[in-house]
Order: sequence, then structure tokens, then C-alpha cells
Amino acid sequence: MRTALRMFALLVICLLLVSCDNNPLHYQDELQQGQRDGDLIIAVIDVYNADQGVYPEDLDSLVPDYLDEIPKAPHGRFEYKISIYGTPEVSFDIFRHFRKSYSCNSWVHSTLGRIWDCGYCFNNCDW
Repeated sequence: MRTALRMFALLVICLLLVSCDNNPLHYQDELQQGQRDGDLIIAVIDVYNADQGVYPEDLDSLVPDYLDEIPKAPHGRFEYKISIYGTPEVSFDIFRHFRKSYSCNSWVHSTLGRIWDCGYCFNNCDW
């Protein structure tokens, strides 16, 4: 009887997690679109760097010479900064709820190259 009760409780928890609004599975289209637009922004940043010899100070520096407009992130806008390693990083939120968010950050891995790292953030969610 205890095993059946535990299995039922586990099933209820799983159903709640899958149906939860902040479940990243519900945001696959936004996640993929954000990564595609983020990849475009990063490519344009690299072209800017090749032309100017420096990375842009902000994304607005890319308009209008390199982009007609900055693509909109799925929920808000893309964030941009230069990492401590001197490489550009672009990030965006999939959702933000109170002090919790599910965000994606593009950065350069030493062996994998540029990757998207997506996951939950609690409390201080500023990349």
C-alpha cells in the first residue's frame, strides 16, 4: 500500500512539473528562435569586430550599418557584454518569474567553441 501511495504521489508531482507554466519544455519554440536570433547577433558582432578591430560597446552600435534592427528576444531583449576573457556574450530569458528565471547564455568554451548554456537561475539572475 505504501509503495502504491508513493507512486501516486510521484505521478502527481511529475504531472505538476510537466504542466507548470515555467517548464522549459513549454518554451521550445521560443528557445530555438532565441538561439537562432542570438547566433545572428553573434555573427554580426564578429563582422563588426573584423571591420572595426574592436567589439561594439552595445548592441545598438550594430544598427543601422550591420543590422536594420536588433531582433527581439523571446521575452524582453537580448543582453550583451564582453566576458572576462575578451569574448562577446549574448543572453536572453525564456521566462522570468519573481526571482527565478530560465535563461540562455552564449559563451565560448575552450574546447567546444561557442555554445548556448541554458538553465534555471535563482535570486541573482543577471548574467
